[in-house]
Amino acid sequence: MKWSIVRTIYSIMGGVSLYFAGTHKEKFISGTNVDVDLSYWATVATFLALLIAIAEIVHSAHATKSLQAMVVQTLARRGAIDQHAAKGDCLNLLAQVREGVKNKLYDSAYKNFEEFRRMRRMVLSPSDLATEQKEWDAITNVLDVATIADSTALTLDGRQQSTCLKQLRTLTSKIEREARPET
Repeated sequence: MKWSIVRTIYSIMGGVSLYFAGTHKEKFISGTNVDVDLSYWATVATFLALLIAIAEIVHSAHATKSLQAMVVQTLARRGAIDQHAAKGDCLNLLAQVREGVKNKLYDSAYKNFEEFRRMRRMVLSPSDLATEQKEWDAITNVLDVATIADSTALTLDGRQQSTCLKQLRTLTSKIEREARPET
């Protein structure tokens, strides 16, 4: 354990207490009975042990507060790193969704978009989530139609595909702006 100011103070106080107990013993006990002498010094030792215990509790409380502050700071940094990584994962998933739409692999695009939504929810505040949910719903509707069309040998027309890709690009741009480090 690291020596601290608290330990220095209780060491000095302990030394002063021992000096005081030794020089003023006659004021507290009379006679030279060994049992009384032993009892006196046991009381002094108990007092010193109590002093040390209280000082160690104060020291531990201070150390705990310092450690807690360090943990909170580390967790905040970790949270920021996790959010940044999640934004990168979201961008990758959106790229896969765009590729799926371009190549008319709508089932794959839909699954990737659902994964994107799950991942994105982790990094958004509730107010931002409500705003972005509308954009997600529009894209999900197009992908739903595309998935159904894909299973019935139909396909999205050019306008629907273009609209979906435009919405995906808009969403991608928004996340890219968020992911840029602030200067």
